[in-house]
Amino acid sequence: MILEAFSTYLREHYTPQRSPEAVLHDWLDQQLVAWFPQPLSAGRWQHKGFRAATLEKAFDAAAIQAHHVAQVIQVEMAAVDFEGERWFVGVSPTGEKLLQALYHYCGSYDHWQFARWVHEVQASDFADA
Repeated sequence: MILEAFSTYLREHYTPQRSPEAVLHDWLDQQLVAWFPQPLSAGRWQHKGFRAATLEKAFDAAAIQAHHVAQVIQVEMAAVDFEGERWFVGVSPTGEKLLQALYHYCGSYDHWQFARWVHEVQASDFADA
């Protein structure tokens, strides 16, 4: 679910002038400061007199997924300022693995973009004019 959310963000915000890692840093920043004003718990809404159908209308599946992704990121990772640079660290072994997987995905995306470029270029593009 987290890789899926990041891959969607990466596809929308990637440009050749910006590395996937820079996009990841922006996304993690957004996730670490994400705040949801109301809990997305059906039980809490039901005891206040709302039906489950009201909850489904109030929050679509994408909003609920975004909430869960942000919760996991906020629990498993932290941003640390070190000598004027912002670093992301896992605060648990799970967070470290998650961060490693996200960076690995960035590298794979970069390689995929390069492979796409190589397949589109012709040998004559490198000839002296």
